[in-house]
Amino acid sequence: MSKRPSKELSDLYRRFVGRCYHCRRKTELTCTVHPLQATRDHLVPKSKKGGEGPDNVVLSCYRCNNGRGTVPVDLSGVFLASGVSGKGLGAFPGLSMVFYHHEVRPAPKQLPRYLDLGFYAAQQGIPFTHSSNLLSALQAALRRLNVNESYKTLVELSAQLRVRLADLGYQIVAPSSHASPAVFTLALPAEINSKTVGWQLQKAGYLLSYRSDYLISRNWIQICLMGEFSRQHLDSLLAILAKFRPRRSRLPAGASLEPVGI
Repeated sequence: MSKRPSKELSDLYRRFVGRCYHCRRKTELTCTVHPLQATRDHLVPKSKKGGEGPDNVVLSCYRCNNGRGTVPVDLSGVFLASGVSGKGLGAFPGLSMVFYHHEVRPAPKQLPRYLDLGFYAAQQGIPFTHSSNLLSALQAALRRLNVNESYKTLVELSAQLRVRLADLGYQIVAPSSHASPAVFTLALPAEINSKTVGWQLQKAGYLLSYRSDYLISRNWIQICLMGEFSRQHLDSLLAILAKFRPRRSRLPAGASLEPVGI
């Protein structure tokens, strides 16, 4: 006997008229695993106490559901963790952060002072001259940060952007299962120069990553969803990218990254 989709999934399928909430493709109500298989998805993950109500459970194709990158980071019990920069929070690059859950003692005989975390801890802060601008930017970013809402918006836009880039014919280096939802690395074909594309986008007001040696040597460019961005900004960016890599989109002409209304 063949398996049938559950009643919950069938009801959800009818509610969304079979269309994926994230990419708006028509899904298929089947138990066979493939990219357009209809699945249930939580906008706020259950691991973050997301509920089962209609405001949090949506219909998603299998590809978008697996590509959202909603992996919570739990540092409890972690001996030592470090983070570089505050770009993902909307601050400026140039800072590094170290997290620890145990007493760290100074080790002046083993380490120079500027690398001695125990010395930092004993001083209850950074005991050297530091950029107040970077610290103020990080503080401002943290004050305005709404973790659940910001991350929900990010993963929604990320899933939609991935589909739209693929529709335009761009090759995304990292598969969705391993990629950060905030970074898209595009491998350009040999006939399209990454520096030319990056410079043209910069003149149009879009600052993509393309000048690093490792990107230039591979003919790659990177789109980073950090800082201030919106659906309208991404729609405009895609319109420009379409000129470099013209390919007919499988989405309706003029479609934007606005989510599907229910």
